Amino acid sequence: MSCGCNKTRKMEMKKGHVFDDGGNTAGCVDCVKSHLTTARNIIKDAIRGRVDRYRVVWHLASAANKAPKSNRDLFEALLDARRKFQRDGVIPDWDILIQLLSR
Repeated sequence: MSCGCNKTRKMEMKKGHVFDDGGNTAGCVDCVKSHLTTARNIIKDAIRGRVDRYRVVWHLASAANKAPKSNRDLFEALLDARRKFQRDGVIPDWDILIQLLSR
């Protein structure tokens, strides 16, 4: 479950509010957790023979996009995890990502 921050953002944009942040809000920890959980579950399913690598890459990229701007280490770790998974199939270290998320 996510917090619905994108829905709120779209409603605000319809009201005429302008967001000059390159498409990234201040960050949403709940959304990052949601995307990491989904990516992890897709990878678990891959062990059982079902894999959708593109969805994993998308969720890791979305988690990086939702990372709070104040937590640059998390943002960089998420980008690195996405790149390594996309290029080489390296499964992210979930524990490190969750630790960085809780900072």
